Amino acid sequence: MRQIYLVLEFLILFFILPVSAAFFIPPSFLFPGLLCFTLFGIILLQITSTFRWRSLWQDCTKFDWKALGWFSLFCLLIFSLITFLLIPKHFYDLPNHSLKLWILIMIAYPIISALPQELIFRPLFFIRYKSIFPNKKYLVIINAIAFCLAHLFYWNLVAITITFLGGLVFAYIYKKNRNFLEIVMYHSVGGCIIFTTGLGRFFYSGAIQ
Repeated sequence: MRQIYLVLEFLILFFILPVSAAFFIPPSFLFPGLLCFTLFGIILLQITSTFRWRSLWQDCTKFDWKALGWFSLFCLLIFSLITFLLIPKHFYDLPNHSLKLWILIMIAYPIISALPQELIFRPLFFIRYKSIFPNKKYLVIINAIAFCLAHLFYWNLVAITITFLGGLVFAYIYKKNRNFLEIVMYHSVGGCIIFTTGLGRFFYSGAIQ
């Protein structure tokens, strides 16, 4: 019975709610929606018997800084190229023309976006719901699909593709290392580079039509 409940809970949280939000919730509700989603996730983590809050910061400094550096360089090159090819007039638009806004995003994004998203899509997903999947080798792919669907409301192929590929990377690293702060760093770096290069236009509320 508990397994059935977890399956239903999982489907509602990671599939039904994101898809419904993409169709029925206005873009202005983005951050209130993220806040509600995060608070609900926190409650679920709190009632998950196998989860301990201290696990989020244990071994927080024990990760591969070199790998993070290579990831950052790769994102910088790829996202710069995509921006230059798709929307050249917005190439590095924020740091060049809206410096204060760019700095604000660089400071706020890791805290109000990357951290709560990672809390839900990594610890909650892999700890609370791993038991409902008999074959664990598909967890990374399923996680990436769920992460991608959570960004469906942007309604553009660029955002969907990037979040799916990013979800694969984040899920794989978290599944391998179980280091929450490490994966927050990866997500934060990737997101900040997206907004720096100009691809952030595909991740605004309402996005690009």
